[in-house]
Amino acid sequence: MQRTASGTHAHAHSAPTLSPSFTPGPWRAIGHRQIVGSTPAGLPVCEVWPGGVGAQQADANERLIAAAPDLYQALCAALVGLVGCNDDGMFDAEEHAIRAVLCKVAGDPAAFEPFIQPAPTVDADFPAVLTADDVRSSESGYEASWGDRRRLMMLSLTRSSEQLRVGGGGPDVRALLLEMAGEIAAYRDHLKSGLDVAELAIQRLEAVALSIVQGGEA
Repeated sequence: MQRTASGTHAHAHSAPTLSPSFTPGPWRAIGHRQIVGSTPAGLPVCEVWPGGVGAQQADANERLIAAAPDLYQALCAALVGLVGCNDDGMFDAEEHAIRAVLCKVAGDPAAFEPFIQPAPTVDADFPAVLTADDVRSSESGYEASWGDRRRLMMLSLTRSSEQLRVGGGGPDVRALLLEMAGEIAAYRDHLKSGLDVAELAIQRLEAVALSIVQGGEA
């Protein structure tokens, strides 16, 4: 995911639009290592020669070449699916590798470069949503509300499974562990809602900053 002054930008979730110029698939092997495509005349796409690599390797090369159009389509589909779930960049290496292969097929190093689709921007004119008193009240009670849950979460990670089973376990221990898990789950949900608030604050600040630059204000 990338960010600009106008808000969040993510890779567009669209299929590659480049039409391949190679002979349409499916391809198939016929005769002695000849590969033909889906053309009315069924003309050969290529012929595989063993030329020093041996019959077994030549046969493997034939199968790989015959599968080329299917591999191309599979990579295009994989790229669309991968981009759709890669906003956090976890699969950047895999995405880059697929794009590199598709660019090699296209003969154009920029054919499958990531393209950016801007998300809707926040209007640069907006009212305040909180008062200073709201913030003071919220912050004064924050530690009491969520500090204990955060400490509980961190402390639970300092315990092994044996330590969490206190005395071998039992109904009381089980109930206690589930209660702790519930408290930590509440803290997790609180953090998620906090991300939405942070995103709103970032977008509002960036929208005003961009309007100042565009308006030529000092």
